[in-house]
Amino acid sequence: MENGVSGAMMILGEALSGKTYFIETVANTLVEAEKIYITPPTKQNFDASDIHKALQNVFDKKGTATSILSQLERRTILIFDDLENWWLKAPNGNKAIDYLATLIEKYGDKHYFILSCNIFSFDIIRKMSGIEKELLSTIIVPPASKSELKDILLSRHRTAGAEIWYRNNLVHEAKKIDTFFSDIYYKSNGNIGVALDSWINSIQKEEDNRLVIHKPKVVHFPKITDPNWKIILYHLAIHGRLNDEQFKRIFKNTDWLKEALNELEKTSLVYRKSNMSYFLNHSAQHYVEEWLKELEVL
Repeated sequence: MENGVSGAMMILGEALSGKTYFIETVANTLVEAEKIYITPPTKQNFDASDIHKALQNVFDKKGTATSILSQLERRTILIFDDLENWWLKAPNGNKAIDYLATLIEKYGDKHYFILSCNIFSFDIIRKMSGIEKELLSTIIVPPASKSELKDILLSRHRTAGAEIWYRNNLVHEAKKIDTFFSDIYYKSNGNIGVALDSWINSIQKEEDNRLVIHKPKVVHFPKITDPNWKIILYHLAIHGRLNDEQFKRIFKNTDWLKEALNELEKTSLVYRKSNMSYFLNHSAQHYVEEWLKELEVL
């Protein structure tokens, strides 16, 4: 943009890898300007109307996306976090993404467009849409190193302000705490979100009200053989969330769907929010992705 070239920046990563945090870090290095997060409207058509409505909502303005973007102060930072939420792996499910691509082509030299997407979802989206040719740069969020992960977890601990104990010593004074962090590192494969979940779940309140760290439990992914479960978990992994109407656009026949979703809810792998959208359980996202990778589905 600084050289008059139009385009966007894309941040890619696996589930819970820290894409949103990375976006904020990048945005803070650009200019001193308000960061505007553009989220999809509640009811989506997965076409250009979604972009129009989203911009109307966030800026409280009427008109088309082009008219709104033309009115904005130059160098506004526009963030589309989780691009997979704007798309469906179904016929004509890429129209909103294609329209976003045309906006980036037209306004990418006037405003900063920062996008993020699940890396497996983007591998499909880039083949179905024209978004890839509008990207000036693509950054893949790597797994954290062992030392980076330790620093991140200890930083989170200091931010919370609570005293936490490990083997009768405060965490920052405990001699064998590195062994604990190594255990978290190898179980999370350096995934920041998974490591943070393990860290939080390892903290327990003792009878004397002290917060004490215990060795994190091993997570065993259930053995899944039902093909209906597999296809639902796959689509939730690549889309992030889906409601009944969106499932119907993906599958021609949905007679089997309700029963399968009810069964998955009972396993806690899937949950349903009050807005009637289905999601993968936050703690399960990484393990579902790893399982689908093993099956060579992702």
